[in-house]
Amino acid sequence: MKPVSISVRLTAWYAGVSALGFITFGVVMWFVLARSMISWKDRTLQMRASRVEQVLNGSSTGNVKALNHRLEDVVEVLPEGEWIHIVKADGRVLYPSNVPPAVSGIQSACKTALYRDHVVQRERFRELCHPVTYAGEQAFLLVPSPLSEDRILLRIFTLGLYRMVPILLLVASTGGYLLSRRALAPVDIVIAEAKAITADDLSKRLTLSAADDQLRRLGVEWNSLLSRIEKAMIRISQFTADASHELRSPVAFIRATAEYHLGDPDLTEDLKDTFRAIVDESCMITDLLENLLLLAGTEAVESGSPQMVPVDVDALVTELALRFAPGLSAQHQQLHIQTPDPPLPMLRMNAGHLRRVLTTVLENASKYTPKAGCIHVTYAVQHSLQISIADTGIGIAAEHLDRIFDRFFRVDQVRTGMKEGVGLGLPIAKQLMEQYHGTISVVSQLQKGTCVTLTFPAALLHGSVSAMQLER
Repeated sequence: MKPVSISVRLTAWYAGVSALGFITFGVVMWFVLARSMISWKDRTLQMRASRVEQVLNGSSTGNVKALNHRLEDVVEVLPEGEWIHIVKADGRVLYPSNVPPAVSGIQSACKTALYRDHVVQRERFRELCHPVTYAGEQAFLLVPSPLSEDRILLRIFTLGLYRMVPILLLVASTGGYLLSRRALAPVDIVIAEAKAITADDLSKRLTLSAADDQLRRLGVEWNSLLSRIEKAMIRISQFTADASHELRSPVAFIRATAEYHLGDPDLTEDLKDTFRAIVDESCMITDLLENLLLLAGTEAVESGSPQMVPVDVDALVTELALRFAPGLSAQHQQLHIQTPDPPLPMLRMNAGHLRRVLTTVLENASKYTPKAGCIHVTYAVQHSLQISIADTGIGIAAEHLDRIFDRFFRVDQVRTGMKEGVGLGLPIAKQLMEQYHGTISVVSQLQKGTCVTLTFPAALLHGSVSAMQLER
């Protein structure tokens, strides 16, 4: 299963904590409300019992009729006073003489004030049982009150909780997600800035946040790492350039010496073969040194360099075709170049760089195409200029396509039968294309051929506004 993002995980945690908080709050408030209603009910019953006790305590012990009359006056003004009655310990009702059916079954005996719940005819009552003196006799005052309204209120509160918790949870989840996205927005900015930093320009640094938080400390450490990498890259490039420059002279001397001795008519064939091998290896080493210098960037041309001039692509391809003609003829290979109609726009770039890229691709096409094979050069002009060079060669395996632009990488020599080259042609071609914001892509199938497509952006097309800005 694909791992979820940090925003989703933060939202899930926030929603879970919020849900637990809402549920806990609702349960606690339910019990608080229930307890508060019972306490309020008990205080109400106590006040009603106190009013009745005042009448009982202020009456004579002999006149029961007068006592009942005074009790009736008090009971009439009390809410739910019709439920109040006085009983003996054996359950005999002393007051009133007509007991309502709802409480007729309630019989109680309590030594002290006692609150309890009763169910009479499916209706729940809260009752206060209090010992009193009625006309000189020990009796018990029963002050009940129905709990139906309290239960309805609790039910409404519970239903409200059931309805509100999902709504609050949805609001909390939405708010949590928006907050997480807002909190992680600086991280997205850091990611975008980090993506913009490439090996071609390590001078860029991340923007540091004003607050002294983890994000700022991350930016500081990242910038420090970039500084160390930049210094290491500069040292490596400088070393490569210095080593290449220093090796040029001895290699040139070795080559010149070998070529000089090849002109000696007294040399045996074995010695001539030896000197020819020395010349060939010297040539290959010279090409390698030139490639290393180019990769090191010591001879890179900036995009605004005066060396950027309009280049006739069709004429350059035709020139290269004439150069490759003898080799292609020796291999019985055919080179077909599309005739552009209308004429191709000129490219404003360094002519040497374009020549180097096209030469590399054409050399590879010829090298890896068997005898009697074909090479096709086609053009496409839309918002950009595309040059496609397709061959009917041996092709490249799918597992090697991702590595052909790696420096010094070469496909299995046993399979290809090739020994020339050191694996720097395509990496240099890609570096040159990227220098002009172009791309180089390869599509290939084993034993069916390879197609290399060079895409030059509209900014390089001669005469466009972007090209003029690039030139300036």
